[in-house]
Amino acid sequence: MSRYNQQLISNRDFQQKINFQSVEIGTLKRQIESVQTSNLSKDTEFLENREKIKTEYEKKLRLIQKDIDMNEELKDRNRQLESEIIYE
Repeated sequence: MSRYNQQLISNRDFQQKINFQSVEIGTLKRQIESVQTSNLSKDTEFLENREKIKTEYEKKLRLIQKDIDMNEELKDRNRQLESEIIYE
C-alpha cells in the first residue's frame, strides 16, 4: 500500500471520528438546551408559587389583624359597658 493510500485511509478515519464527535456535541447541546428549558420552567413555577403563597399569607395576615382590631374594639366596648354599669 502506498504512502498516499495510507494517508487517505488515515484521513478518512480521522474525518469519521470528527463526524462522530460532531454528532455527540450536537446531542449534548440539545440535552443542555432541554435542561435549561426545564430549569426555566421550574424557576417560573417556583416564582409563581412563591408569589401565590406570599399573596395568601398577606391576605391571612390582614384577616388576623382585622380580628385583633375587632377584638380590641370589643374589649374597649366591654370596658365601657362595665364602666357604665358600675357608675349607674
